[in-house]
Amino acid sequence: MQITQIKRGKDGAEKFHLYIDGRYLLTVHEQVCLQQHLRVGQQVSGEDLDFLEQCSQEIWAKAQALSHLSRRSMTAQQLRDKLETHYSPEVVEAAVARMTELGYLNDGDYAARLARDMARLRHFGSDRIRRELLARGIDRETAEQTLEELESDPQQEILSLLGSKLERLAGELMDSQDPKVRNRLFGRLARMGYSFEEIRSAWEAYCEQADAQ
Repeated sequence: MQITQIKRGKDGAEKFHLYIDGRYLLTVHEQVCLQQHLRVGQQVSGEDLDFLEQCSQEIWAKAQALSHLSRRSMTAQQLRDKLETHYSPEVVEAAVARMTELGYLNDGDYAARLARDMARLRHFGSDRIRRELLARGIDRETAEQTLEELESDPQQEILSLLGSKLERLAGELMDSQDPKVRNRLFGRLARMGYSFEEIRSAWEAYCEQADAQ
């Protein structure tokens, strides 16, 4: 097979279209074109073309990965999900590995920041934080380590919620002792990631504080 024409792409200065034996066959990145010294009249094999395509795809995938990460932080899995609609698994993994090598991807740091924000700003308990981390592609080992290192007191967090966001519902339960109200309040806290024991213990402390006033 012979390269019969190399034509610069109209949709991007870094793209070159290769015509093999008179017909268009492949688009390659400008960097690959220059590095491989491609020229009209050059003989190429099927393996050569596969190599040119692989190299070009990796360059484009890495550029797209950088673009995604420049807009927001994400996990390695989230980046994979973004890239997999356009590139092969091998190309995606090469891009993820390069972003990790450059320090733009770090699941441990991402998990620690997210867990800290969820605990401090949204008052989520450990169960909810764990689910959120796993849903974003953080592996279970990293998620568990993050929770172990998280400085958070479940009872104090629940007491803070009972005195602010859930104050009305807590007051209603104090006044009525209605099991339905109790279920609503405890259910809200459970959905926020607190265990039954954490909720029960915090509620008892809340009642003791209320009685002492």
